[in-house]
Amino acid sequence: MRTGMLLVLTCLLMTVTNAASDGGRLVVVSDLSATNFCVGDDGNPPSVYVIHTGAAEASRIRFSITPLHSWQGGSMTMSVANVDTYGNLPLGSIETGMDVVYVGCKPLPHLVCRIDYTGTGTSAPCSIIAPAPHTEDSHIEATDCDGTVWAADCNGIYVNGGTGDACLCHYGAPCVPSTVSSEATTWGAIKSLYR
Repeated sequence: MRTGMLLVLTCLLMTVTNAASDGGRLVVVSDLSATNFCVGDDGNPPSVYVIHTGAAEASRIRFSITPLHSWQGGSMTMSVANVDTYGNLPLGSIETGMDVVYVGCKPLPHLVCRIDYTGTGTSAPCSIIAPAPHTEDSHIEATDCDGTVWAADCNGIYVNGGTGDACLCHYGAPCVPSTVSSEATTWGAIKSLYR
């Protein structure tokens, strides 16, 4: 009995551990090679790219983009450009949540969209623009080509980053943490499920 419960719990833990890696990673970067995690706000409207990477293939991604940290006196507006020209069918808005269905099964990395934003040149150093869950979800959702939905990891981009300790451009910025719902229970209640 104990061996069976241990095996079931081990399988459940392995499933949770592997879920994020199978959904890949959604990154916001300033270059199409997905290696530069910094962009400058000098008052000119820069573009950043949202790229789905880190898995073999996918057919859909659900996410939003959230400016993190303070923009201290600056303002930022985001608009999505050319999402349909990359072979995607977008629904929703970038701030509250986009459901982007790829036209067919796409090998990764795949360019999801380009975001054009207008800063005022006053963005605080190390401000962050990062992927976040769709407002209806608890995590960024990626769907593989078999229709299985997975949680996806993410990295954001630093605005006005540099070489100091606060934000290094060769590392992705942190993302909004996913929220996973849970409820309190007892070990006895868990054991009773397997009797």
